[in-house]
Amino acid sequence: MGPEKLVQSVGKANEDFIVSASGWRKVFSDGGPESFSPAVGTADSLMAKAVGLALARNMKPGERVLVGTDTRPTGPVLADLVMTVFVRCGLEVCYLGISAAPEIMAFSHRGFDRFFYISASHNPVGHNGFKFGSDGGVFDKQRSEDIVKAFRAICASEEDLSGLDAAETLHFEPDRALKSAALDYYRSFVLRTVGDLTGLKGKEFGVVIDFNGSARAASIDLQLLDSLGIRHREINARPGEIAHAIVPEAENLEPCRLLLEQAHRQDPSFILGYMPDNDGDRGNLVYIDENSRARILPAQTVFALSVLCSLAASLPGNLAVAANGPTSGRTDEICAAFGAGCFRAEVGEANAVNLAQKLRDDGMTVPLCGEGSNGGVIMHPSKVRDPADTLLCILRFLSDSAAIKRWTGNGGCTIGQLVSSLPVYTTTDAFSPLAGMRVTTNDFSAFKDLFEQLWEENTSILKENGIASWVEYQLEGISNRRASGPGGRSGNCRGGLKYELYDSEGSHLGFVWMRPSGTEPLLRLLVDLRGDRPALHDLLLKHLRSLVALTDRRLAAF
Repeated sequence: MGPEKLVQSVGKANEDFIVSASGWRKVFSDGGPESFSPAVGTADSLMAKAVGLALARNMKPGERVLVGTDTRPTGPVLADLVMTVFVRCGLEVCYLGISAAPEIMAFSHRGFDRFFYISASHNPVGHNGFKFGSDGGVFDKQRSEDIVKAFRAICASEEDLSGLDAAETLHFEPDRALKSAALDYYRSFVLRTVGDLTGLKGKEFGVVIDFNGSARAASIDLQLLDSLGIRHREINARPGEIAHAIVPEAENLEPCRLLLEQAHRQDPSFILGYMPDNDGDRGNLVYIDENSRARILPAQTVFALSVLCSLAASLPGNLAVAANGPTSGRTDEICAAFGAGCFRAEVGEANAVNLAQKLRDDGMTVPLCGEGSNGGVIMHPSKVRDPADTLLCILRFLSDSAAIKRWTGNGGCTIGQLVSSLPVYTTTDAFSPLAGMRVTTNDFSAFKDLFEQLWEENTSILKENGIASWVEYQLEGISNRRASGPGGRSGNCRGGLKYELYDSEGSHLGFVWMRPSGTEPLLRLLVDLRGDRPALHDLLLKHLRSLVALTDRRLAAF
């Protein structure tokens, strides 16, 4: 293929390539989004090499890059492509093979200049992508920008693409000794992160796991539970044994729920279960309620529960939690009960981590941060979500009578009682089909300007339903500004837009929120209301969707 044709083919391959600080991803399998085929097409292979070259050009020869994959079939193929480029650019490649995201990121502290992780997180199995960073965390948007610019330039360069196309792809085998060292370090890192677990001694806890063939099936989970005396049962525990949809939400947690219910009938010590996504940085929960039935915990509840358990075990003081914009107000209520502030950042784990660090620099104690909208819990000093941290944080609370008393006033409680004690909110499920809308525009400056105008022109439905006033916020990076109009936004205006809602007495009712997705071609929407208010929630979500649709139609007509 001639140089000009190479640029054209890579340009076409780039059309559906989503590039964001939280991960670069697309469908790499030549069989499509749900395919288990490991084959990657020629243009996509060349594009993967271009990603590797972009990172290499932001490093120095001789620097060390730690590489790992989740369990998608295209992972080893893409790893060979990018590592070939790294080697030819003079980098030292350290290949873990299959590794959970928290594992490779924790291990990156151990003398590596960068990590390069091949994963598409919760997306279907035919997807794949790339995350990179250093010192335990992914690069934020600002640090990623240099790599994005280099990648775009390479994809437009006939010389660069011709060189990448001509280079023979090398094959790499995972380094077993390196993997063993990574597991050892990660296990000790988790134990340091969660803190004092001595209260677990003598307690009988049982946990079930639906690994769903994820990278956590090749990580520390079972050995860690064994070392702590926690009983466990697991299904789909062979890496790559992907038995059902990957995202750990809703019906995808049903196999885990059924496993927990069965285990609890046979042994009442089994009270919790989790299912990770494919890279293992998320793991939402199932639990046993007061009627001995296993139930699925929504993502927002998982985050709120983790905040409660962590703050209850923290020393009183200048406490704070950093969360993303669509995190439910139930988290604010929990923080207030422990005298902690709850601060908001834009969506993206790097934003939550950076906001938490800023709060620490300002003298606050921030034991955890994360994203309520996906149940992602990031416990300090970790910089990535980790279901092992979430699970152990909750079990630590249940074994700590002093922590329980700070919340309930009693010296003990069950997991069912703990969940029932949480503030009641009605919140859109992030993976509901109504929580996303495709829009035709990519000009979100114009979109938000018009949306604000239409919002103010259509307030009668709000006032008729007890919403007397509202305050608008713009979320960008680690900032959460009370502002509206073009002056309140910057850059490509893809940050979150949020209306906090109040009744006639000035009491906070909840919020509505929207944001262009950074990982999928759609607009994400969410409504969060204090109390059990499904009718009002549905009305507000319908209203929000109608205004989004009207905004998009009017812009398309211009």
